[in-house]
Amino acid sequence: MIDRSISRGYRWKVQGRLAVLEYAVVHGLKPAAARFGLDRKTVRQWPDRAREAGAPGLVPRYPKRRRRRIPLEVVELIAHARREFGWGACRTRLWLMRVHQVKVAAKTITRIGDDLGLPRPQRATRRRSPRQLKPSARKAAPLEAVAGISSR
Repeated sequence: MIDRSISRGYRWKVQGRLAVLEYAVVHGLKPAAARFGLDRKTVRQWPDRAREAGAPGLVPRYPKRRRRRIPLEVVELIAHARREFGWGACRTRLWLMRVHQVKVAAKTITRIGDDLGLPRPQRATRRRSPRQLKPSARKAAPLEAVAGISSR
């Protein structure tokens, strides 16, 4: 059974690695690596990690998200557009393209704003006055519509 201390996102990964180790105990490291399409060096490290720390030792050690490839200057421009102008991702994207000749996806701009802890802009609400009905557009009473009878 998988330990509850392992985060939910990695439980299936750890369970798969335990299955590879069970196969390796029966058939050997080289056949296990070949069967599951893994490098032998990787499979060779897993038993040591499992012995030292148990199942949590098999949690992947790679980062959840790769390093940002957007230059720092562009990140500062995105933060400036959000703080000073209050713009969202689409308007910031247009501004970056037109003024600074930088192409960045709107989703990337949203993610950078979230990573920097900047609040998302609120949508502007349109204020409308309640519609006025014209006297000619008054609804007819139920009997008027059927037989032309006036209830007044």
